[in-house]
Amino acid sequence: VIAAEPGRVLSAAAATLIVEVIGKQRRDGVLWYTIDAGVYGPFSGRYFRWDDWEFIPLNISPERYDHVEEASIAGPSCDGGDIVCLDRWLPRLEIGDRLAIPNMGAYCNVSASQFNGLPVTDEIWYSDAIP
Repeated sequence: VIAAEPGRVLSAAAATLIVEVIGKQRRDGVLWYTIDAGVYGPFSGRYFRWDDWEFIPLNISPERYDHVEEASIAGPSCDGGDIVCLDRWLPRLEIGDRLAIPNMGAYCNVSASQFNGLPVTDEIWYSDAIP
């Protein structure tokens, strides 16, 4: 008997999340960015620990590759557990810059909530398949 749960392998590449930087600060010398989505939204799998996937944010503001440094990313809820990822090498970002987070097709909004009055992330479906 073989038991498997291939959800991420089969569906992860189906979605890319686009987030916006809404805050920036240094905490004990570490650069932290706050984005407009967090563990109560599309990263909910991290909060409930079903998803150990390491999210790799990609900068989509190419003019900002002048300086790269280690940074961490938090969600917008003001909850200390709303941490998307720690210790990622990112270019220096500014408020309003956007990041693409690929491989979000599995466990993305499955258990998203409106915690702290934050809306559930909108989904935009796109297909380049010919009907």
